[in-house]
Amino acid sequence: MMIFETAANLELWPKILPHYRYIKFLERGHDRNLVIMAATRSGIPISWTSEQIIDRGKFEIHFHHLKAWTKGMRVVWTFSESGDGVLVAISHDLRFRIPLLAPIMKPIRPCTA
Repeated sequence: MMIFETAANLELWPKILPHYRYIKFLERGHDRNLVIMAATRSGIPISWTSEQIIDRGKFEIHFHHLKAWTKGMRVVWTFSESGDGVLVAISHDLRFRIPLLAPIMKPIRPCTA
């Protein structure tokens, strides 16, 4: 639970994830947030708007990218106990809106954490 709640707390991300520059809250709630996220990816500063849904019953954190190059991307963080601690799996589902640009953008992997 502690690992899950730490990951769900976006205010901590710039402190614990060095590639995140800032998180700005547009809407804030207990299980849903609307945020502008900014990070550095391969030395390039990037930012996007994302909706975060926290599902405490399933121990999942969902992100839906709403603006920028990754618009439409769905990200799911899952948490499960393992013999050595907690396994955190992060899946990204992105289909580029402009298929012609997909081969150019594919090597630039989206960053979430």
